[in-house]
Amino acid sequence: MIDNIPIRARSSRFPDEIQLPCGRHILATAMKSTFLWLSISLLCALQLACATSSSSDPRLAPGDTANELAKVNAQLGLGYLGNGQLGLAWERLNAALMEDPDYAMAHNGIALVYNRLNEADKAEEHFKRAIALNPSDSAAQTNYGSFLCEHGRIDEGEKYFMKAVENPLYKNLAVAYTNAGTCKLRADDPLGAEVYFRAALRSDPRFPVALVNMAELSFEGGQYMAARAYMQRYEEVSRHDSRSLWLGIRIEDELGDKDAVSSFAMLLKANYPDSPETQRLLESGLR
Repeated sequence: MIDNIPIRARSSRFPDEIQLPCGRHILATAMKSTFLWLSISLLCALQLACATSSSSDPRLAPGDTANELAKVNAQLGLGYLGNGQLGLAWERLNAALMEDPDYAMAHNGIALVYNRLNEADKAEEHFKRAIALNPSDSAAQTNYGSFLCEHGRIDEGEKYFMKAVENPLYKNLAVAYTNAGTCKLRADDPLGAEVYFRAALRSDPRFPVALVNMAELSFEGGQYMAARAYMQRYEEVSRHDSRSLWLGIRIEDELGDKDAVSSFAMLLKANYPDSPETQRLLESGLR
């Protein structure tokens, strides 16, 4: 089995006393306060790097000069990270860095692990190291920008998002722009957020997180028909969660469509009976 590949010398071990948070993967749909973390795209890039002996451009396969054992450990670590298995992710990514301390992608990955564990100093150290090793690594820049915004360093975070999108080969523009919009929302700047969400949709008109955020911004701005239109586009590309269903209820209530309100309400109560949004629905009197 591939998971039996040796980890080799370990200078430290995963801190057992930390309660590991649950979660299927880092990259998930989000609204307003949540950032999108590029762990899955890192794994895809690493698989591309492992499948080719070299890369003509380091922006396509960051850290491609790493030795094969470091690559495989990093690949396994990012896979564990994507499944929320943070202990195993830390072990494999740490092993990759033991094999190759200058492997930028492994630094980026282990920074995500430390961020999930609320070890901000270690996370920032590894984000910075990843970018220093590969200044064209837009995934690391996007993740570091999100990290900075999470810690209230809004202007710094915005700069890293813009560095990421300046890379003409970067394929996750919509993620960077959406995270920049989320950053602006945290700074209580909905107009600035709208600029970035619209940029995300110009890059990828079907990007669900930007669509649902534009629906919410439109709703909060009293533009209910526009909010409905964004919600309809969202429904074409993504499944509802409790927050989007609650938003749909409020949009359709303002537009007077009782059947749509009832439909959204039924889905919310059936699929998310214990959610805060269901509690708000019950308190609102809407059916």
